[in-house]
Amino acid sequence: MDRVFDTLAFARKKHPGASNSLDALCTRYRIDNSKRSKHGALLDAEILAELYTELMGGRQTALVLSTQTKKVAKASVQTVSPRSTPLEPRLGQDEAVAHDKFRVTLGDAPLWKHYIAE
Repeated sequence: MDRVFDTLAFARKKHPGASNSLDALCTRYRIDNSKRSKHGALLDAEILAELYTELMGGRQTALVLSTQTKKVAKASVQTVSPRSTPLEPRLGQDEAVAHDKFRVTLGDAPLWKHYIAE
């Protein structure tokens, strides 16, 4: 039984008292089930795979890069002290020069260039 995951039992624990039919869960988690006009094992299995992902914590729906900071509780923030002696560079002089030449060819297009001071 350790190889079986009962999505219905898990959904009932996560959403007690709510409807936990496959259609209701698809609506709750915004999973497209428009092709499901009748019961079909293959289609239901594909939908259940998406549903399982959502039940276990969800997908990353968007990646947002922002310059705004959020207020975080002080207890969860760790302070990092600078090293007393910097680490030795891993690049040799020739590699560093080649890297700098390559960066120039990228122009202003790289997104990371907007977030660092040259």
